[in-house]
Amino acid sequence: MPKQKDHQLNLLAEQELLLQAQEAREADAVGYYTRVLTQTGLPASKIIDNEFSRDSGAYHLVIQTPRAFSVPYGIYPRGILAWLITEIVNRKNRMKSEGRIIELGSSLAEFMEKVTGSRTYSGGEFGNIRPFKKQLLSLLTSRILYWEDHKDQTGFLSMEIASAGNLMWHPKLPDQPGLIQSSIEVAEKFWDDCCAHGHPIDFRVVRGLWPNCLAFDIYTWLTYKAYVSLRQHRHEISISWHMLKVQFGPQYKTLFQFRWKFLESWKLVSRLYPSVSLTEQEGKGIQLRFRRPSVISVGLPGTKHL
Repeated sequence: MPKQKDHQLNLLAEQELLLQAQEAREADAVGYYTRVLTQTGLPASKIIDNEFSRDSGAYHLVIQTPRAFSVPYGIYPRGILAWLITEIVNRKNRMKSEGRIIELGSSLAEFMEKVTGSRTYSGGEFGNIRPFKKQLLSLLTSRILYWEDHKDQTGFLSMEIASAGNLMWHPKLPDQPGLIQSSIEVAEKFWDDCCAHGHPIDFRVVRGLWPNCLAFDIYTWLTYKAYVSLRQHRHEISISWHMLKVQFGPQYKTLFQFRWKFLESWKLVSRLYPSVSLTEQEGKGIQLRFRRPSVISVGLPGTKHL
């Protein structure tokens, strides 16, 4: 465990230096995540049932997975989604004749590197190959139900992530290329939602926070909230600890435990995304002050597109 922690701290420091040296667009490090998943994220740990639900104010998320699999959880589905949504957004202006087919890679090792940023993999009972493949299948076979309640209006969306796929990787040799490329066909509604509501994230931040699920969720949520708030010329927002726990930490038994976990993860996020400051309001919650999103977007008041 100490060696793993040292590795994570070294990676965090490395990404911190890269972020200081160059903007995300200059470094070709811009990725995308979708609004649905920033408002209501995936579970961090295993769910016994085949349905997972999470609420965050007016936003509601349900993930349903076939009984042959489990609801996707942990850092791997988050990383896979970040990579997949980025591929979709980057292709949205291409010819429609190309369809919604996305190639994952000629080998499992190649795809794992795309998702995790590292070519480190291991087999066996305690390796990362088996859980990665399991989470990939769970994610690709899941259905997302999402709805928003605003006064007298409710909007909802039901969508699969993938409508078809072929994973042709060698079962025992992750570096061995398959005879053909492994690929998936992204479901139309998921594709359209990503194109319409994908917002930019910095992949260097994602790499630096890996594999902390709570830090990942806080970061993707923060940069989306910064973009929305600054568009409305709001630089500060206040949020109660209760609302934060509902959104990010329903798995924690007590509010005290969640608060500690949140603040510990916040320390990591603030190193890589220092343009948001947090002030704790004793007995109430937190106040966030935004200076800019993690990746500057076109048309944002008070910022310049790079």
